[in-house]
Amino acid sequence: MAAGQKKRLCVYCRSPKDPTRDHLPPRSFFPQPRPANLITVPCCLECHRGFTKDDEYLRNLLIFVDGNEGHPAAEMLRAKGIRSLNDSNARGYAKSFFNDVDEGWVRYANGMVAPGATITLDDQRIENVLCRMTVGLFWVENDKYLPPDYAVEVVGSYDPRYRNWQVQQTIRRLQSEETPVNIGGGVFQYWWSWAEHAPLGETHRSDWMLRFYEGTTFLCRVARPQGSLNPSPLSPFGLSSYLNR
Repeated sequence: MAAGQKKRLCVYCRSPKDPTRDHLPPRSFFPQPRPANLITVPCCLECHRGFTKDDEYLRNLLIFVDGNEGHPAAEMLRAKGIRSLNDSNARGYAKSFFNDVDEGWVRYANGMVAPGATITLDDQRIENVLCRMTVGLFWVENDKYLPPDYAVEVVGSYDPRYRNWQVQQTIRRLQSEETPVNIGGGVFQYWWSWAEHAPLGETHRSDWMLRFYEGTTFLCRVARPQGSLNPSPLSPFGLSSYLNR
């Protein structure tokens, strides 16, 4: 395939129609002024239209969740988010995002969610964004598309499975052997490498660690799902429960 034609195909669906660019991570994860080294990949309009709500959900989750409150970019976005969520027109969205919401659920004094207000994790929305980012970053790093018979599994640092020794072993390997790409002063960082002990034919199997606001981390494994034409005998993260959901 000619290089010019390749650049016009959507990274996610391979369509040449209505080309635009997708930002990884989404631009909304960065306060103004945004950094000059934002990552973009070719994307069609049809795919791009479906990303907004999931992107907004994960951005809000990351700026309100414990562990990211010390990052200046997260604090800026949190303050803006609180003003928006206090808008009476946003009350329905607030109730869909937070549990136990009442009229006093946000305090302006310190920009923190009031005690008793908790966040419901929507695993599917989180996975939608992280899987898409991994597919796009694979294209950026390797200048080729991830084969359609490969999939991405996501494990977040808030997930008990994240403490599994195999997960931690992969994280230590990535941090010790790979140099992270850093976007926006720690707003987004990622490490990646080819997976160790990949079976013959698993030429695209890889591990990715994505970190936001220097607090919340996701480990993403790219592999063929079990039961595919060339199944992997390794299942360190329980692929059957997360792949192709």
